[in-house]
Amino acid sequence: MTAGAAKSEHAVEYLPLHELTPQSGGIGSWLLQVAETPRVYEYEYTWNGKNLKGKRFEIILMSSEIGSYCIGQYKRRGNPKTADKEFDRNVERFKVKTTWCANKVGLTKEKPCYISTPLKIMIDLNSTKMEPVLQSMHKMPAEATPTETLHTILTCPQHQRVDVTALVEYMSEVREATSAHGARHVCDVTIRDDSGPGGVCQCSFTIWFPKQYESTEKLADLKQLCDEKKPVTFFALQCDIKENANVIKPDFERFRFAPCKTGPRAEQLESNANDLLGDTQHAITIIAKLPVFEPRESTDYLEVAAKQTTCELLRAALRSGVELLESDESGASEDIEGILFQINHVRLLEPAPNDNLLTNDEARLFVPVAMIDRSGTIEVRMREKAALELTSLTTKEEFIQEAQKGGLNFPILCSVRVHMRKVSGVTEKDSISAIVVEAEQQKLSITNMPNTSMFELRNLLKVIEVNVERLVVAPLESVAHSPHGGMVVNAYGKQHQCACVLTLIAHTGKSIVHEIGQGHRMMSKEVWNIPFELLLQRQEGAPEHASKMIDGQIASFCTMNNVQYYTLSPLPRSKEPVYAIVVISNVSTHNGKLLYMIDKVEKIDDKGELANVINYFKKLSYWLKNEEADENEHVSKSRTFSVSSMCTPYTTRKSRRLSEHPTGDSLRSDEGVASDK
Repeated sequence: MTAGAAKSEHAVEYLPLHELTPQSGGIGSWLLQVAETPRVYEYEYTWNGKNLKGKRFEIILMSSEIGSYCIGQYKRRGNPKTADKEFDRNVERFKVKTTWCANKVGLTKEKPCYISTPLKIMIDLNSTKMEPVLQSMHKMPAEATPTETLHTILTCPQHQRVDVTALVEYMSEVREATSAHGARHVCDVTIRDDSGPGGVCQCSFTIWFPKQYESTEKLADLKQLCDEKKPVTFFALQCDIKENANVIKPDFERFRFAPCKTGPRAEQLESNANDLLGDTQHAITIIAKLPVFEPRESTDYLEVAAKQTTCELLRAALRSGVELLESDESGASEDIEGILFQINHVRLLEPAPNDNLLTNDEARLFVPVAMIDRSGTIEVRMREKAALELTSLTTKEEFIQEAQKGGLNFPILCSVRVHMRKVSGVTEKDSISAIVVEAEQQKLSITNMPNTSMFELRNLLKVIEVNVERLVVAPLESVAHSPHGGMVVNAYGKQHQCACVLTLIAHTGKSIVHEIGQGHRMMSKEVWNIPFELLLQRQEGAPEHASKMIDGQIASFCTMNNVQYYTLSPLPRSKEPVYAIVVISNVSTHNGKLLYMIDKVEKIDDKGELANVINYFKKLSYWLKNEEADENEHVSKSRTFSVSSMCTPYTTRKSRRLSEHPTGDSLRSDEGVASDK
């Protein structure tokens, strides 16, 4: 840094860092030095109902006083076209050992318990004016060294993060384990210092690092510091109390360590290392022992009964929060941690080619999927086992490759199991996790028809707001275009809004393929409506089960990798009609004719099963038939369920198997009602 680029030092009075507050930040100036290379983090957040990805970096900022340091944070913000360049510029700008004059200081709203530095301050580098000064003009500490001792951990609040400098008394051999975040390098560590009533204080914890080469190097460095009896500073250890005992564990995101070479604490610990480590005559105060580790067998989510639910009820459960999950109404299973839900007749949307398909450590698939059923839509993640089984692929590499080529294809209807549980200790507030743990193609058979549970679910949905982002089951002839409402279904004397329509068609023509961009557009005419009710009138030339030809055409888009999932053309020289289940995502009008946009096609190759499928769709359409009666009821609606309510998403029946429903009489085709035996 040149003298011309540095800030003038004349008439600048720097305040002590402990005097930095929201009030003084806009008035005073502080001299700060960067103590480490910026640590970059990527994270996900929700804004205006959209899932977005954010990026930030953090650094330690030291003052001239030993043991007085804080955290500086910078977030990627601004115009998406320039935000990444600005972010990278600031990463490069705040190099290690660069010195800055901070004024007009802004502070972030991070809670003190999540800040491990001695001063519970986090400077917002986006809003703070940081001007470089010459490093040689000021004497600064060589490294960030906390002055607090291990014994003071006993007085820490619950969940408090701390920085401590200590000697490593013991380090186990590094082993491998699989956690909820993927493959890990694991080792147990015991550290000591010279605090406490007897002069020796000790605590133990387990380090979990991603299974990467960098982790191997870090743990090797720690082992060397242990053998050489050198002091080590551990950053972001979390203090908890469980079962009336202190527990120390590394913070999931911010934990790290570094050798401590200078300062009073380093000198004192190094001079007393031989007395503190190994055989000692002093009484040892043990702050925390290693928790008893019991390996957990992987849960078989297919052997546990699952509560029947819908997408919108699941979303209401997530919104209702941890309190409702932990209430008496939740009925959590004794077989698993949390609650297992099952959703039948759900459409799973494949991830986009540019979606992040992996866990944070990139060890396994963690696929983002949108689920849509007759009640609404919800976005969740799917574990690797379910994603591979649903696509008939064998490895995550195959899955990623197919996703990038647009070749993934989930079944047109699925039955899924979603594991919901409380997640704590990482975020500021306890939250709920919902992950698809099992999935299969929905079995369309008469024995698995909706029954009494279907109407019980409908009664639950009456008390929450209607979500029109849903799937509707209806004949093709009832799908129309509304000038202001977009795609609607005209059924039972009313227009019903929806996001997509599941229906049956017969095709007797030939699909015409047009090349566009990186794929193809397939246009098909001679499409016939298949009614779900009794077929009374048939247009001349109509295939079996069909009533009339649609005055319009259907269009779908595909690539060469998934063209087989969209074609409706018959086999060469075949005069047989092609029957298929299709998902319509949009309808528009051109020259007085309707154009149906098809998102998914599944041919029905066994014509003998077609009558059963039609009957199945008829029963699924009863949901829409009863909707008008539900809307006429005056019920107070909300987006969530209250803890005191006896009617919650958790008070539903259980199903033993995927694709099936709880026991009870099947829906009668003539009435659309059910009764329990």
